[in-house]
Amino acid sequence: MTGSSILSVGYRPFFWLAALNAVASIATWLAFLSGLGVGTQGWPPHVLHAHEMIHGTVVAAIAGFLLTAVPNWCGTRPLRGAPLGALLALWVLGRLALLAGEVVPSPLVAGLDCLFLPVLAVVLGLPIARSGKLRNLSVVGVLLALAAANSAMHAGLMRPDPQLLRMGMYGSVYLAVVLMLIIGGRVIPLFTRNSFRRDGLDIEVQSNRWIGGSAIAATFVALGFDLVLPASRASGVVAVAASALLLARQWPWKSGNTLNRPILWILHLGHAWIAIGFACHAAAKLGGWMPPTAALHAFTAGAMGSMILGMMGRVSLGHGGRPIEASGFTVVSYMLVVAGGLVRVFGPLVTDATHYMLLLHIGGCAFSAGYLIFAIEFASILWTPARESA
Repeated sequence: MTGSSILSVGYRPFFWLAALNAVASIATWLAFLSGLGVGTQGWPPHVLHAHEMIHGTVVAAIAGFLLTAVPNWCGTRPLRGAPLGALLALWVLGRLALLAGEVVPSPLVAGLDCLFLPVLAVVLGLPIARSGKLRNLSVVGVLLALAAANSAMHAGLMRPDPQLLRMGMYGSVYLAVVLMLIIGGRVIPLFTRNSFRRDGLDIEVQSNRWIGGSAIAATFVALGFDLVLPASRASGVVAVAASALLLARQWPWKSGNTLNRPILWILHLGHAWIAIGFACHAAAKLGGWMPPTAALHAFTAGAMGSMILGMMGRVSLGHGGRPIEASGFTVVSYMLVVAGGLVRVFGPLVTDATHYMLLLHIGGCAFSAGYLIFAIEFASILWTPARESA
């Protein structure tokens, strides 16, 4: 099993289930919006939708990436076989607990759902500490903060405390954004540089640590203001700086030279979506030019949708021993997810309330179709042995 199957390395099961969870979560949300009898287990429907997209789909994708990348960063053995299966079971248990929320007591649901992230943090943190490469502990810190945000969502639901519930929900999204910035800043320039070198192109790809660090710091401040003082304009002011710094960070990555390489441009677009999200946030806070939810969906449907889909494909191909190129079906999945993000973020600006629900369905169907294509196309890669190391 460990030598050839889905449990041979972390990206295999978690990427596949992340894609399936995205499809199921979006389908459930659209069914609810259509008036079908879909239970929400006592959760406000939009909060349950946000919870499962972050703590179901995004967290699974993050787990798959880190369980694969951290051993490479630290020179340690990856988790595989029965231990990986046990960790995967914790994630599945959380999803099942939420589904059974109508009959299972809320504290038990919360306890089961909140197990996964702390255990993942320990699984990743111990080898990082033993290797002495302590700079990698930053991702462990974000995972623990994500665990706290998940606990806040459950606590806010049970008390009930709408403010705590909001902080947990928005905190979950914002921490996922921070983690994407940390991981994206590390691997997107690397993947781009390696691709150019393989093709014999003399294109220099650089990273400016000072600009990157400043962008992440501005991200923390802007999102922190929005969590603690959501009515304040201060987060909008800092969001302008965050957006500009993120674009400045990305400029030396030579994004324009990736337009004929879909496997790369989807990652660059995912990072650019974060800058767009902060621009939307500033527009909403400073002038009311954008709806308050525009930034939230730029971060989620836009940035997370694009970057996660691109990263799952790139890692699966590379570690699966396949050519690191996007197939025609993969490009279609990219276009569908990008279209879904664009419709969700900017659709409300160009339509009236009468057609708003139609736009939600169009955007959601496009987004979920993109992830369904990934789940189908990459099933054979994720479930079968690697051909050669890439």
